[in-house]
Amino acid sequence: IIKNLIYVVDRNKISTLDLAGLNVQSSTTVGWNVETLFGTDKYLFLGTTTGMFIYNRNDGAEPTYVGGFTHARGCDPVVVQDNYAFVTLRGDGDCGEAEDALYVVDISNIANPKLHSQHAMFGPRGLGVDGNTLMICDGTQGLRIFDKTDLNKILKNEIATVENVDAYDVILLGDRFILSTADGVYQYDYTDASNPVYLSKIYTK
Repeated sequence: IIKNLIYVVDRNKISTLDLAGLNVQSSTTVGWNVETLFGTDKYLFLGTTTGMFIYNRNDGAEPTYVGGFTHARGCDPVVVQDNYAFVTLRGDGDCGEAEDALYVVDISNIANPKLHSQHAMFGPRGLGVDGNTLMICDGTQGLRIFDKTDLNKILKNEIATVENVDAYDVILLGDRFILSTADGVYQYDYTDASNPVYLSKIYTK
């Protein structure tokens, strides 16, 4: 949701709907196998099996292609903060041949994104960023929490881990985060990011 609009992606399309009536304002076909969408005031960042692609939101008019960053075939969630996009790649199973990794992509030139740094992971899925805190769901390794102040040394600054969960996705909401796992949905307080505090859970099994 951005302003008064909802953006929805399926495998090869971006749909723009108005929030009030859920009426489709535009439908834009894209040439990639889309998995995730991250939106800012100006741009839409698509995570696809072959890269991260950027569209201008055009303030509600039909989105238009701006640029992209390609990679080996893999599952590809993306989040964005300021001049950097954080992309996790997973190559196991049906995802493809990509190495399991976190890619930090410099998007200061929005039409020509460049790889800033790459960091090895075990089986990364969803991720979230807030200030200097970066959270990555690394499968059976759990939710890994990093201080990303030095983008070249992210792995050396792991400040906490939520262990004993098969972590799928995380959503950061103020001083809380919602963690989706193989066993259910958990809520934590991370006022102190180095010491997340369990609040509640909803089991799906």
